[in-house]
Amino acid sequence: MEMFFKFNKKIIISMLIICLILYSTTGFFHISQAASSRANYTSLDENRYPGYNKLINALKSKYNNWNFVILYTGLDWNQVIKSENSGHGSSPKNLISNKKGEWNCAICGDRYYDNEEHAWKCASEKTIAYKMDPRNILNETDIFQFEQSKFIESVHTIDGVMNMTANTFLKERATAEALVNACRTANISPYQVVSRLIQEQGANGSTMSKGKEVNGKKYYNVFNVGATGNSSAQIIQNATNYAVSQGWDTMEKSILGGIDFLKSKYIGKMQDTLYLQKFDVDDNYGLYANQYMQNIDAPKTEANRVKNAYTKINKLNSNLTFVIPVYENMPKTPSEQPSSAEVYPINVSIRYSGTNIRSAPSLSASIVKTANAGEVLLSVERSMEAEGWDKVVLSDGRIAYVVATHIKQIDDVVNCNEKMTIKSSTILRNGPGNAHRQVTNLAQGQIVTKIASSQYFVDGVHWDRVKLSDGRQGFIPNTTASNLDTSDVVMVISSNGINLRQAPGTSSNKIRGIAYGVNLTRIEKATNKVDGYYWDKVITQDGIIGYVARDYIREVAQQNHMKKDDAKAQLTIEPSVTVEHIKNTYGNKVSKITNQNGAEISSGTIGTGSKVTIDGKVYTVIKLGDVSGDGMVDAKDALRILKYAIGQYEIKNEYFTASDIDKNGVVDAKDALRVLKNSIGEFDIII
Repeated sequence: MEMFFKFNKKIIISMLIICLILYSTTGFFHISQAASSRANYTSLDENRYPGYNKLINALKSKYNNWNFVILYTGLDWNQVIKSENSGHGSSPKNLISNKKGEWNCAICGDRYYDNEEHAWKCASEKTIAYKMDPRNILNETDIFQFEQSKFIESVHTIDGVMNMTANTFLKERATAEALVNACRTANISPYQVVSRLIQEQGANGSTMSKGKEVNGKKYYNVFNVGATGNSSAQIIQNATNYAVSQGWDTMEKSILGGIDFLKSKYIGKMQDTLYLQKFDVDDNYGLYANQYMQNIDAPKTEANRVKNAYTKINKLNSNLTFVIPVYENMPKTPSEQPSSAEVYPINVSIRYSGTNIRSAPSLSASIVKTANAGEVLLSVERSMEAEGWDKVVLSDGRIAYVVATHIKQIDDVVNCNEKMTIKSSTILRNGPGNAHRQVTNLAQGQIVTKIASSQYFVDGVHWDRVKLSDGRQGFIPNTTASNLDTSDVVMVISSNGINLRQAPGTSSNKIRGIAYGVNLTRIEKATNKVDGYYWDKVITQDGIIGYVARDYIREVAQQNHMKKDDAKAQLTIEPSVTVEHIKNTYGNKVSKITNQNGAEISSGTIGTGSKVTIDGKVYTVIKLGDVSGDGMVDAKDALRILKYAIGQYEIKNEYFTASDIDKNGVVDAKDALRVLKNSIGEFDIII
């Protein structure tokens, strides 16, 4: 039998060929087809893209040489913001410095990221929307976030660069000459490059522009490529390591190498504006992942320097091109600026009897009511000032104000704990009623937990208090959600996780990775295969919509990992099922379990060919993927299936059924590949 397991040359070649064929037929070598497109601006559909025309036309009338190109991203606005609002707890996509209240992410709270010295915190969803909304940028200063990076001989001059670099670490003329020449060759804007360098190093330079010594030689990294970490020391070390790997032992090499990096990794991939280098929304080369830096204010500050450079040399009305992104389903008005107050809902109680609750945050405002000690209110906004006021909601839904020192926070007032499904897209607000601030947009199919039912009747509807999977709370009209149907909930069963994609198919852009065990809501079940898979439309618990291959998900309601067939007297089980699983499922109905050799077993591994007696009836065990009957699903089983497929091995009866992984009545190389991938954790075999 030992000779059976030796991989001869013929078998190895056969397996490699089969793997290549299978991967190629499932789209592994496909080229992504982009949905985004660009077109010269004439006018935009005001109903579809509200507010753009007025702002662009105002700029065109003042700067007649400017050109405007519209980037039709094809992306849903709310989905873009949710996709950018990720990385909590590890590496958020967007960081903001020295802000309070609604600017900061409620999920991450007061946690510092990247570099605590600058108080970098995770930016809130509202901050992301405010910074990304093009209508907040279409003014004559911020517009330079949209300037297309290309070299213009009559505008981008050495003297222009010298104007920008005066009194900075880049002030030498030789540096300006080298920089302009490199940008001319790369066909990118030297003014944007200079602004990026000052953004990264500061006007006076930092360690990486002055050189970090390694083994007696200094290395430079003025673009801070690879400069990541949670402390200054770690950031500098990682930046130095990258500089060493590139051989950047002079500042000039660092500048030239950085320009090449910027061109090849960003501008050459259609991320040809400061905005797009921060927010990766042109899907020609992917989505969301390829951002230059986490600082959400970087495009604005860099754009301001570029605008000032044009102003100083009297070139502001030059033949410049601006690429303006538009999104689908945008709100009618520009995204509002976040408040510096805390605006999430909490319950508070009155400290002192006789406390006056007023119509406005002022002691001179009219008294709405006088409260007794212990009376419970809903606080929806808290001033960051020491002697501030809380904005509160009374039991009848009226909005009022109370001095913050006269109340104290208490536990949430809850009266239920029910999983709900959003049945029509709605806005989660920080209080009950349309007058309250938006927390986030909830998409159809998103799962929320209702924690307080219909405590308030405002604007003609009852409002439920709900909690999201990330811990945020708010209020929705009770007509917009229904009790969760667990048959719609699926779980990722691939041990290595799966990719959530923008559209059906392995070539579609990846939106994000979804880890093993994560629950999703299926909102549309595919009826046709693409690239060999059924692609079901799903929504994540935080509201991201995309597509996943059905092979790698399972309905949560389908908790049994085994199936009993009374007619055939068979018990089909999955690779992970043990004796204990069977006993737990059937309890005292199980009287005896034996292995394939007839020996009684009481615990541990069970394999194909074993027998289980349930209610006096003997069932033959079929463990999917276990062809040998030893209870293990491994490469040896894959080899047996492959040898059967080429006529070199015999598989019969329950062992044949265990080998037919895709349940099509044929045992072939595809089944062998699935077993092999299962053995290395890349595929889950399920009933």
